[in-house]
Amino acid sequence: MSGQRCPNDNHIRDQIVIVTGANTGIGYEIAKALAGRGGRVILACRNMEAAEKAAAVIKRELCCQLLNDKSKSKQKSTTTNNSESANASDNTNTTTNTTTTTNTTTRNDTGPAPNQRFCVEARYLDLRSFDNVRRFARNIMAEFERIDILINNAGVIFEPSKENTTDGFEQHLQVNYLAPFLLSHLLLPHLKKSENGRIINVSAHSHASAKMDFDDPLNMGMWASKFHPRDAFAHSKLAVILATRWMAKELKDTSITVNCCTPGLVRGTSHLRREQGI
Repeated sequence: MSGQRCPNDNHIRDQIVIVTGANTGIGYEIAKALAGRGGRVILACRNMEAAEKAAAVIKRELCCQLLNDKSKSKQKSTTTNNSESANASDNTNTTTNTTTTTNTTTRNDTGPAPNQRFCVEARYLDLRSFDNVRRFARNIMAEFERIDILINNAGVIFEPSKENTTDGFEQHLQVNYLAPFLLSHLLLPHLKKSENGRIINVSAHSHASAKMDFDDPLNMGMWASKFHPRDAFAHSKLAVILATRWMAKELKDTSITVNCCTPGLVRGTSHLRREQGI
């Protein structure tokens, strides 16, 4: 359950990024990676206590990493300059190397303090409520001029209860599919203001076990008579993939690209915590 790190080191400095369900697991690692690349990252979560803690931990870890990288860079620079000075044949070269060392040190010490360099914020978002999704979108659009990246990562898996949300939908269907696509549509005006807007939806391999009944696409009839949490989860993820394809086609002539990914099993996610012995 380990994978390769992203092979490029591209930066997204000052881009506005929203990651839902970013207080743990996949979402947390996504948020940390994008914050480390210079993005202003918003952790959109239902558990605000966990989200605020995650934001603080991300900033602390990135600051430590930055300071460690600076220390290594300074040591390398000092070693290189000392070597050049030792091999110099006259005092002029020695003076030049001393100046170079001073300038290098000055450049490394400039810029924002480490604790101010990374911007990670927690915001409340409950995908079990369409009203809350609309409120979240209104607040975000009022605060920011644009949105560059929206990552619909939050979801529920294998919820044993058949209880519907306050909006009347099965939990997997609303949290994994309906609410994220409502959020995407509400934020479209701001995503279109970005030069390269991105919408990324997280799916799962289990979508392959689901079948879509287009006479009852929301499976309202099926869940009324026969409900199983694994089937409900698989159905919701198949819906995510189909809707992603549709949205990508609808937005093909805009600056926004829409993609779907299946990350596989990741430690820290809820479905692994539910399994015995993991």
